[in-house]
Amino acid sequence: MTRLMLVVMTLVFLPGAAQPRDQQRLQGPWTVVEAMRGDEVADDLVGHQIEFRADSFTITEEGRVVYQGTYSLDPDKPLKAIDFKHTGGLLKGKTWIGIYRISGDTLKICDNLGSPSAARPTEFDAKAKSGHVLVLFKRIVP
Repeated sequence: MTRLMLVVMTLVFLPGAAQPRDQQRLQGPWTVVEAMRGDEVADDLVGHQIEFRADSFTITEEGRVVYQGTYSLDPDKPLKAIDFKHTGGLLKGKTWIGIYRISGDTLKICDNLGSPSAARPTEFDAKAKSGHVLVLFKRIVP
């Protein structure tokens, strides 16, 4: 029994073990409930939906695909990192880099959507001229 507990504890606390858990927690559809871009409210993003399936994402606006691609997580950084590599839609070939925080049915992402050449955010804030966008999502429950 002790050996089994040791194996389980080792697997739980291995570096990168949070990634599958976070990836699993992201799965499914989310909707934007609040957004900020350059210190201003970004109402044009409210209502957009993102759906995570395995390692892919699709963002829709009023049912129309706007962005799609794959994403990767790095939960071992002080601020958990998320990268969106666009394989279709308006930004095919581009990558957004950001940070994320997931808590229950709430997901917060701050990334460089406003300027794909901007650096990864170092805080959950979309200051003026930063090129960052801060988005708050709520899980869509069927």
